[in-house]
Amino acid sequence: MKKILSFMSFLFATFSLSNAQTWTPFLKTDTVTAGEFDDAHPVVYHSSFNSGMENNPWMVFERRSNTESMITAKRFITNSTAWDTSVTIISSSSIIEEQRMPDLAMIEYSSTGKILRRTLAAWQEKADSVWNIYYSTITDDSVTWSNPLPLTSGTSSNTNVRVWPFHDSTFIVSWKNNNFVLYSLLSPSSITPSETLAVSNFDSLEYDLVFTYSTGAIIWTERDTAGQIIFAQRYINTYPSFSLTEPETLTARGDISNPRFASYASPSYGPVLYESSFNGKHSIYLANGQDTTNFLNDPNTDYRNARTYTLPFITKPLAKSDSYAFDLFVVERIFANDSSLLFERSTTLHDTLRSTGHNRDACIGSSFIHFPQYASYGVQIVWESNRSGRTHIYSRSILMPLGDVRDESGVTKNFELSQNFPNPFNPSTVIRFQLPTAATVSLKIFDVLGREIQTLIEQKLMAGNYSASWDGKRFASGVYFCRLQAGDFVQTKKLLLLK
Repeated sequence: MKKILSFMSFLFATFSLSNAQTWTPFLKTDTVTAGEFDDAHPVVYHSSFNSGMENNPWMVFERRSNTESMITAKRFITNSTAWDTSVTIISSSSIIEEQRMPDLAMIEYSSTGKILRRTLAAWQEKADSVWNIYYSTITDDSVTWSNPLPLTSGTSSNTNVRVWPFHDSTFIVSWKNNNFVLYSLLSPSSITPSETLAVSNFDSLEYDLVFTYSTGAIIWTERDTAGQIIFAQRYINTYPSFSLTEPETLTARGDISNPRFASYASPSYGPVLYESSFNGKHSIYLANGQDTTNFLNDPNTDYRNARTYTLPFITKPLAKSDSYAFDLFVVERIFANDSSLLFERSTTLHDTLRSTGHNRDACIGSSFIHFPQYASYGVQIVWESNRSGRTHIYSRSILMPLGDVRDESGVTKNFELSQNFPNPFNPSTVIRFQLPTAATVSLKIFDVLGREIQTLIEQKLMAGNYSASWDGKRFASGVYFCRLQAGDFVQTKKLLLLK
C-alpha cells in the first residue's frame, strides 16, 4: 500500500460580521470514501445559477467491488461542512454489466406554492456489450432515488452523457452515439424523442455541453479537409422555440482532445479549454474565438483534465476578450509516478495537493450555506485518488462568507447586493445593497431570457446602505434576476415570484 505524503488537511480562517474583522477563505480536505472497493469519476451537481437558498448538494460516483458495479451517491451536509457518512446505492449490477461515467444536475421549480429541488443522475450501463443511458431522480420531498429507467435502447452504444437544468423541472440530457451527439428533454411526466445536436466526421468524437437559463452551447471535435482535428461550436436557443445556430470553427493547435467550456456562467462568450501536445509537452490551451494560447505556459510539465468555476455572485463586467477570467481553476499536474492537483482561486489562493498515487478526475460544485451568524457560499472540489492502494474519493471545501466586512469606523469595505426578502414573494419584495464609496448605481430587473423589464435605480449615490422595493403584480410567476452595477462592480441575485 502506498503511503500518503503529508499535506495540509485544514486551513482555518475565522468569519465574522463584527467591526474590524476581515476574512479569508476557509479550506477543508476530507476523505469522502474508504473501504475494500474502488470509487471513481465523482461528480457534484452543476446548477446554472446561485439559488440564494440553502441546499445540500449531491455527489454521484462509480463504485466497484469484486462482484458488483454500482452508481452511488452521497450528500454534502452544508451546515456541518462535511459529507454524509452514509452512501446511497442508486443502481447496482454484476461486475460484467458495468455502470460508468455518471453526470448530475439540479433544478429548482415551484409546486403547490413551495420551492422544490429536483436532482437527476444519468450514467451509461453495459449489457450484452452495448452501452445505454439510464437515469434516476430525487426531490427534496423524497428520501429515496427513483428506480433507474432507460433513456436509450438499441444495438448501437450510447455513451458520454451530460445533464443540465433546462426549464421548470425539466433537464436537457445529451449523449454520444457513434459520431452523433443527441439530446432529449426529460421532465417528470415526459421524455421527448431524441434529436441531433451535432454531427462529426471524427470517429473519436469528444464534446462538452453547457446550459444557462434559456441559452446553451455545444463544442465538439471533428477533422478538417487536411485531416487535422479541429473544434466546432454552435449555440442553442430556446426562445421563442428550440433552435440551433450554424456550426462555427474555433482555432486550435496540434492533436487536440478533451474540450471543456472554461466558464459555465455565459455560454455566449464561453471560451474553450483543451489539451494538446503541440509543444512536446501535454498541456492546457485556451481557444477564444480565433485566438488560442497555452494557458499554463509551462513547457516542462504535463497537465491534464482542467476544470474551472466562476462564482455567480463575485463578478466583474467582462469584455468578450476577457471572458476567460474565472474564480477557480483545477488541473492535474503529471509527474513520473504520480500526479497532483493544483488549485487556484483568483489571485488570493494558490494551493497544491500532492501525494503518491494519482489524483485525477476533479469536479467542482457549489452550495449556499446559512449559519446563525452569516451566510456563506461553498465550493466543493471532489476527485479520485489511489494513494491508499484502492481508488477512493477525496474532497476540498472552500467556504466564503457573504456577509459584509467593515472597518473600525463601521463603514463597509465591500460593494454588496443582498438577497431580496422575502424570497419567494408575492407581490412585492425588498432589495438591499451597500456601497463603500460614492458610485453611479444601476439596479435593474431581468426575466429568465435576459430581457430587462424594469429599472429600479439609475443615479449616483453616496457611500452607505440602501434598499429598493420591487412590485411584481404586473408580472407572471417565475424566476427573475436583480442586477446591481456600481462602477466596475456587478452582482446578480435570483428572485422568485410565486402567485
